[in-house]
Amino acid sequence: MEWLDIAKDLNAGTIGGVAGIVAGHPLDTVKVQLQTSREASAGVLRTLRRVVGSEGTAGLYRGLLSPILSNAPINAAVFGVQGQVHFIAGSSAGLVQVVFAAPSEHVKIQLQTGAMGREHSSLVAGRTILRRYGARTLFKGWQVCLLRDVPAFGAYFCGYEATKRALTEGKSENETDLKLMMAGGIAGMLSWIVSMPQDVVKSCVQSQSLQGDQQTMTQMARSRMQQEGPGFFFKGFSATMLRAFPVSAVTFLVYEKTMQFMS
Repeated sequence: MEWLDIAKDLNAGTIGGVAGIVAGHPLDTVKVQLQTSREASAGVLRTLRRVVGSEGTAGLYRGLLSPILSNAPINAAVFGVQGQVHFIAGSSAGLVQVVFAAPSEHVKIQLQTGAMGREHSSLVAGRTILRRYGARTLFKGWQVCLLRDVPAFGAYFCGYEATKRALTEGKSENETDLKLMMAGGIAGMLSWIVSMPQDVVKSCVQSQSLQGDQQTMTQMARSRMQQEGPGFFFKGFSATMLRAFPVSAVTFLVYEKTMQFMS
């Protein structure tokens, strides 16, 4: 693979990733609040109304900067790798990008759940966690993040290529914006289906107070399973699926269009 091709994948992946983040962050906030809530009756619309009612639409974008800053290198890495071998490369990229994803998502979730009070700045929150509690706390939840992202990214890129090939009969001249968006949306939903339980546990681990005793991922999974039953592992599923399709549809469409533009 030539350096020019790598640069194209990196740039297209970054642009597509940021577009997807902005498009899906409001539903990501709803998803995180549903996953970390102990209310059995909380639903997507109820949570959405509660956030908007208490903080306005700005509340839906709490923590937005954190994933933008981290997912630029994350998406650049995974899109740059996936261009060659899809499932194995995607899984490998999922392994590597945890270095960026774990601290970024910890900061994002702390802000989305209000665990840091009235703080709204991702940069300030990240510095505060690092300065007061150290790098170990900043990277809290990296183990379950790893367990989520390795299969998720493998399914993501393998699912996209398989669906795109089926929709276009493997011919580039048959590619349309709608088909690319369909392939991306289906791939996004597939990746979340295989990683949903891990994501719920990760959200709960990373939303814990920074002070006092904290549960590990196994302790969290065991205690919440005992309290809420197997349904705990699929909390926020509706919000996740509602978010997954448009986010991934936008991400892959922008990626493909950027690649075409640079070619």
